Amino acid sequence: MKKHPYSLEVGSFLKRLNDNGIVPTSIDDGGERYDVSGAKLTKEAILSVDECSLYVTLPDGTKGVIIIMLGNEKGVLVCDYSLSTLLDKVTDEHYEKWSD
Repeated sequence: MKKHPYSLEVGSFLKRLNDNGIVPTSIDDGGERYDVSGAKLTKEAILSVDECSLYVTLPDGTKGVIIIMLGNEKGVLVCDYSLSTLLDKVTDEHYEKWSD
């Protein structure tokens, strides 16, 4: 079975969230919002659609949302997110690692 073209990048982004204490809590895939638990379920849910809203809890308990869109160039997985210094850091690091 062929691996999804964004599998490695999405996995890397989710690991970066985890490494910074950011916990995915639910995903809205445009049709339904559902709880997620564990990196594998979150990754599979993201890869199953072209665009989704990933709801997260930051280390200080603040809730946030990250809009993920597959199909952009490498490194531009995140197209928008809640105002947060930590999310700025995480998305900038992701872009630096994955952009050409």
